[in-house]
Amino acid sequence: MNFPRWIEHTDTDGLFILFLSVLILLLSGGTLLLVLWLKVLHQAAVTTSTAQKNQIYLVFGKKLENTEIDTEYEGRLDRLLRLPRQTVILLGGKTGHPTLSEAQAALFYLLQHNYPRSNILLEESSRNTLENLRNARNILSHYQTKNILIISNRYHLMRCSVLASSFDISHSLCAAENRMALNFCTFAKCFLEAFYLHWFYTGKYWATLTHNNRMLAKIT
Repeated sequence: MNFPRWIEHTDTDGLFILFLSVLILLLSGGTLLLVLWLKVLHQAAVTTSTAQKNQIYLVFGKKLENTEIDTEYEGRLDRLLRLPRQTVILLGGKTGHPTLSEAQAALFYLLQHNYPRSNILLEESSRNTLENLRNARNILSHYQTKNILIISNRYHLMRCSVLASSFDISHSLCAAENRMALNFCTFAKCFLEAFYLHWFYTGKYWATLTHNNRMLAKIT
């Protein structure tokens, strides 16, 4: 059986918090999820697609389709190609059963478009956004700059930002798309992101209230 990516590699802590998160949503009548959904939509709508000088770019990976990047992942990389050439960290390991990591696939795409190889770093051990940022923090610890630019699709940006803040990564955001598409697909993806955020917040507050250092170490 093929499980969704967000649950495929989840540990027992994550599954418990998932259950608790759903319970809270039911008890709140979905109000909390609605509020988060509106916030995700707002972030998706207002984020610009610009960069500053002397930034380090973080480009989030996306599950490959038979070792190929999809349209959304390509959009993230195309946005990078339109920005000034600076250091970029490509995030993403092997998910599903590919022979290629998400970061490697992105590297090949960038090299085909003449992005300087010396400007590119790879992070290939993560399997989701949380691990992306935890591993990125370790790489960034070797750099003096705190000027980090997160590049991803608009629907994904708020979760990236919340998790980056949880890992004390000072950052700004850059949207892959020029503008937010107002269609059912966008609204649905933002709704799913709101659910992921609710799951994350539930885990963080639960771990804080119960002084669960094991769980806190995974998300802070």
